[in-house]
Amino acid sequence: MICVTAPGLPPLPRLMFDPKTRRAVVKARHATWRSHEWGLRLAKTLGLFACLFLLSSVWGKTQNYEPGVRIVSLVVAVIACRPLSLVLQRSTQRFFARRLFATRTIVWFTPQAIGFRSRLYDNGIVVWRSWNGMPVSGRFTVTGDGEASEHRASLTNRCAHDVLHLDSARILRLVLSTVSTRTTSSATLAAPVRSIPLTEVDEQIAERLTVVYSTAAALTARAQVEAIKHDATTGIDIDTL
Repeated sequence: MICVTAPGLPPLPRLMFDPKTRRAVVKARHATWRSHEWGLRLAKTLGLFACLFLLSSVWGKTQNYEPGVRIVSLVVAVIACRPLSLVLQRSTQRFFARRLFATRTIVWFTPQAIGFRSRLYDNGIVVWRSWNGMPVSGRFTVTGDGEASEHRASLTNRCAHDVLHLDSARILRLVLSTVSTRTTSSATLAAPVRSIPLTEVDEQIAERLTVVYSTAAALTARAQVEAIKHDATTGIDIDTL
């Protein structure tokens, strides 16, 4: 397989394509709103341990000082705990979400089917690109994440920064349509069939995934499109009548 590069095609995730068999695969490791929730919890825990370490260090190093000095030092350390915890939380949450708690989505493309595996399903999903002798076209769209919105509504004591990942949570979907070879006004007819959730995704990378998946689908379905054009009714040039 070769790595496909083209103007307008994001370099990541990489689109691997086999020109001989017309097969493609896209492997993506990305964070979701669940990843950020776990990252936020771990970051808060890290901030708590940092504050306990700071307080214990101040208390231990001021043993030979006057009681008043020890109390003042401890009060200063307590005051410093809040910004210290906040800095650690802000600087490590995204790192933990993307490195430790990221999810993996793999999508395979062949001229006959599109298969994918994500955390939304226990097993992989295979979608055939033909149904009852009719070609099935697939396009990738992004919609809001209802579960993330419900979780966002249940939170009342969080600051705005800590819910940004919930506001930007999205669902990447594969929308299937049957393509009829009958044409009207030289245009093919496409009837929507169903929409399949593919994976949870953050809004920041949803566009990149959509572009890469759409390109892979187009590369592997070219022969199918040519067959549709060949079977379609040829239009009549009215100027020759």
